[in-house]
Amino acid sequence: MITVFANFRINNKVRLDIFKLSFESIKNESILDNWVINCRGEYKTEVYKILKESLGEKLKFSTYESRKGWFFDSSKMLNNILNDFIFFWIEDHLKISKNFFNKKDLKIFSTNNIDYLQYSFTHQQRYKDLNPYLSGEDNNFYYYEINKNKSKHKIYTISAVGLFKKFFFTKIITKNHPILKRWPRNTPFDFEKTNRDRFFLPVKIALPKHEKFACIDDDHGQDKYSLISRGYFEFEPNLRMKLKQIEYKPILSQRFSILNYTPKFFKNLYRILLRIKYSLF
Repeated sequence: MITVFANFRINNKVRLDIFKLSFESIKNESILDNWVINCRGEYKTEVYKILKESLGEKLKFSTYESRKGWFFDSSKMLNNILNDFIFFWIEDHLKISKNFFNKKDLKIFSTNNIDYLQYSFTHQQRYKDLNPYLSGEDNNFYYYEINKNKSKHKIYTISAVGLFKKFFFTKIITKNHPILKRWPRNTPFDFEKTNRDRFFLPVKIALPKHEKFACIDDDHGQDKYSLISRGYFEFEPNLRMKLKQIEYKPILSQRFSILNYTPKFFKNLYRILLRIKYSLF
């Protein structure tokens, strides 16, 4: 049926609480029969106990955190994947629909050769960005195809919040792309691709017509998108920014602080040097 794959860092109490909410929303879905989870961070033991208590033998748990980075560690998990479809679980997204995915959906995705279905961040702007590439629809999903000839304006083609075909997911994990990393290699951010990443084109994408998941704490540039903004939870409204300041302070300071005060030539040079650093160290 469907394998749940995650390689996340739970490094503070707030992040642990968010993880618990997300897990609670999907843990009883019977179609999720293989859980391949790697957890890093201070709370990895607590995460293991929570998962093991609910999942039992369905869980394959690890705590890889090598200096070779997120993609290398994730590649070591691939042998535990038992299914042809992979649900890439991002721990700050919550299932808000009564309906998950079922066998009929998987059959439709196979028939239409869908590479991945984006299950969250499915707000108005995402549908607008993909509309030029619409290739079909049915009662539940829109279908899009982006190829090397059609791609025009820069858009994100591949998001981490996806239900993937195993072949396509494995391709993203195992290919050393981009050669010059855009983000530190101990983070998963280079998993996401744009239409400028032509190695991963053509790609066939599906979007649900009805919202299935939403992010707990990230508005994603949309007014009142996150579940906190909608009033689902009583976390602080600016929680996302506080978490970024705690968890990604070195990255944010490196990427943005210097750039505010330098000419364009030096900005570009700095970005190149930073990507070399991310790739080698």
